[in-house]
Amino acid sequence: MTVQHESPDLAQNMGFRPRTEVRFSGLGRPENARGFCRNAPPRGTLLAASLPAEWRAYKPRRLLEELGVKASAAKAEQVLTDLINAHAQTLPLPDGLVVLPRGVDTTCHWSDPLTALVLITKSSSAVWLRAKNPQLRLAWHEITLLVPAPWDATLQKDAP
Repeated sequence: MTVQHESPDLAQNMGFRPRTEVRFSGLGRPENARGFCRNAPPRGTLLAASLPAEWRAYKPRRLLEELGVKASAAKAEQVLTDLINAHAQTLPLPDGLVVLPRGVDTTCHWSDPLTALVLITKSSSAVWLRAKNPQLRLAWHEITLLVPAPWDATLQKDAP
């Protein structure tokens, strides 16, 4: 990992902090914008999670019904958000993971619907963040993440 700082003298009278750039080269050199590495396979386990495709159209109350949780229409969004945030804290994963393009072959698949919701709703097209507020409008119904060592050692084929 390298950290580069601009000269502090440059911003002395400019009213803002010098720019800091953090780079991690542990996954190899990027070949293209899709996130694959040249001459270096990804180090870690590829983890997939998916939901039935029709769930993308479901509103929070319907998602809760599918999970077996009852809530009024007025409180469904908050109940679902709380459920997702609570379950995110129990996952044996680091606080952030790289999202890989869909269609990549994976070695591990989690089929639990709540876990899949946690992974999908707390992801952008590039990263999964445990602390992110869940985006309850599902943009997609499947996701693939790169879980680095040592966290990948605790993954099971179909858990949690």
